[in-house]
Amino acid sequence: MELIAQYIEIDEPRRVDLCLPDIRPEWRAFHESNEHKISVFAGRQTGKTYNLALRAVRSQYDCIIFCHHRSTVQIMVDLIMQMSRELPLARVSSGSGSSTAYIEYENGRRIDIHVLPRDSSTFRGRRLMMKEVLFDEFDREEFGHFIEVMDYELRQAVHVVCVGSPSMNPTSMGKRWFNQSGTKYFIDARYIPFGMEEDYNRWDFFPSEMRQMIENLPPVDSL
Repeated sequence: MELIAQYIEIDEPRRVDLCLPDIRPEWRAFHESNEHKISVFAGRQTGKTYNLALRAVRSQYDCIIFCHHRSTVQIMVDLIMQMSRELPLARVSSGSGSSTAYIEYENGRRIDIHVLPRDSSTFRGRRLMMKEVLFDEFDREEFGHFIEVMDYELRQAVHVVCVGSPSMNPTSMGKRWFNQSGTKYFIDARYIPFGMEEDYNRWDFFPSEMRQMIENLPPVDSL
């Protein structure tokens, strides 16, 4: 009991207690899950990027967020800074158009943001123990390469959190990863906005329509 008390005393300053806006009901399981693998396929305009940033801000762990584009890195930084207004910051590094950024709080907790590279070997050997790793738009080719190269490191992470829209690839590693996640579910858009019917496929808005196909995919053998 004494050891547990010491752990709580050390860990408590890193916990986040913010007066944040109410979490929409469809995202509550995402924020409350403590599973190792947490994956959500969500439709367009359902709050994917916002809720990924919110999970990182509310986390008690150091976080690494992987984005699919440099512009998303800046969007993520802006969201995190807006959500962190009540928290004392130590250092912030972010430049427009940069592929990396970080936000460090005075309590020592840090959120790193990177563009997910095509050459994932540059991250091999990185210590992910006691870290939360988050992926934006994970159903892409780069994610498949990353989890193959970083299998051992990802096993050490506290949580691996994935949010995205399903791609056209019916057997992608992202879909197979989703299938093996401890927390996994779909969030559909309420409707396709007027004028977008011909520019996107239905899966972009209603990912649950892929449920049966995804459930029948083979497992990721190495994970």
